[in-house]
Amino acid sequence: MLVSHILGLLGQFAIGLALLVLASLSQKLGQITHVRPYFICHYIAAGLIWAGLLVRLYLIMQGTEALRTSSRTVLYTLITDGLPAIGVTLGLVVTWFYWSWLLAERD
Repeated sequence: MLVSHILGLLGQFAIGLALLVLASLSQKLGQITHVRPYFICHYIAAGLIWAGLLVRLYLIMQGTEALRTSSRTVLYTLITDGLPAIGVTLGLVVTWFYWSWLLAERD
């Protein structure tokens, strides 16, 4: 059970890292195209994902009993699942805004 929790944390960390890379690329694209700095939302999205990750990590470090009892609460679900879901959605919307021109390009 602990291995699956750790792999879940690594996946969540990777998504946050991908959002940071997208933020950097979007910032450079925004400087060239003179778009408003919406790329800041990528940093916010990565922060939301990592906030959920830190709560999960804290509960894993507390042991399986703390994880088992806290997983039954609504607050745990909102923080560990809701924050990353909001972060991924925010990252998707901002990425679509910045990079949708790639899908519109035709030969």
